Amino acid sequence: MVKAKKKRAAAPVAPPAEVDTDDLLQRLQQSLEDMQRQLLSVDPAALSNDDHETWRQQVNTVSLAITKVRNARLAALSTEISAQLPALQSATDQLAESLADLKAANEIISTIAEGIGVITQILTLFA
Repeated sequence: MVKAKKKRAAAPVAPPAEVDTDDLLQRLQQSLEDMQRQLLSVDPAALSNDDHETWRQQVNTVSLAITKVRNARLAALSTEISAQLPALQSATDQLAESLADLKAANEIISTIAEGIGVITQILTLFA
């Protein structure tokens, strides 16, 4: 007789923790820049040809990695700004409408002020 296997309930999986990508990239960039400073503190003239070639490759690799991290941070920033553009455009449109309303109100006030000026002139004629 074959025994049926009991299915185990899957252990609940915790949701992934929120990761601040820019913070992570910033720390990675800082680490790479520290590594680059250490590499550049080496006197290449004191190295053998083989060691010099290895050192040069390491400097180039680290420099390229720094550039890639910077580009990733800029791309993330660009994406973030792009995501906010519709809200910025909406706010700009609202400001333009408010400005138009203020101009209209200013024109009404100017017209009323001119009318009051005319009335004042007429009243001074009768005084």
